[in-house]
Amino acid sequence: MGAERCNFSSWQLVCRVLGVEYCETKSNLMQAAEDTLERLIRLARFQREALESGSEGTAAAIDQELEQTFGEKERRLGALYEHTREHGC
Repeated sequence: MGAERCNFSSWQLVCRVLGVEYCETKSNLMQAAEDTLERLIRLARFQREALESGSEGTAAAIDQELEQTFGEKERRLGALYEHTREHGC
């Protein structure tokens, strides 16, 4: 017999181990927030590199993208927190 494959996402597995109900909506909202935070990290690194290399124009363009992504992060986290309050998960 081969090892059984686990079809659970990491969030589903954590819920199962902790004995809490898995909520797909919350999982999706969490993933969207995590993705946006990762994008912020990458953009901040690119901006730092642009400034270090003297590319002020590039740094300014990245700054606009950072501002938009920061707003997106606020919306995504807000949706996650609101869902958690309303759904109780």
